[in-house]
Amino acid sequence: MADLVVSLILAALVAFALYRIKVGLHYKWEWKAVPQFLLRYDEQKKAWMSNILLQGLYNTIRLSIWGTVLATIFGTITGLFRISQRLFYRLVGRTYVELIRNIPPLVLIFIFYYFLSGPVMTALGVDAFVESGLPVLKRS
Repeated sequence: MADLVVSLILAALVAFALYRIKVGLHYKWEWKAVPQFLLRYDEQKKAWMSNILLQGLYNTIRLSIWGTVLATIFGTITGLFRISQRLFYRLVGRTYVELIRNIPPLVLIFIFYYFLSGPVMTALGVDAFVESGLPVLKRS
């Protein structure tokens, strides 16, 4: 019975939100403007290059993959440290877990973005790679 009530309330909220979007916003979607942000033709290179939306998609996928790989590596190492026979390794593993657990994720994002990303990305040459664009299709 409670599930039915909650479901009806959620359905009513969704219906109300859709009604307000349709009636209250008066927003006209202009999807025909989107393709110009996907690809652009570079006159100097004589090739189609990815534009801002494709670069954002590429960076999101790349960061997701790297985040998964690094999280798996750090998690495995920390897990092995926490079950180690040596006291020092157990303390290091526990300290890492408690430190990361007690720092809010938004603070970690700000620390990495504002303080660590600039020097690291410049040292690895990622900035130059991203600014060069991704070649998509050569025109003959």
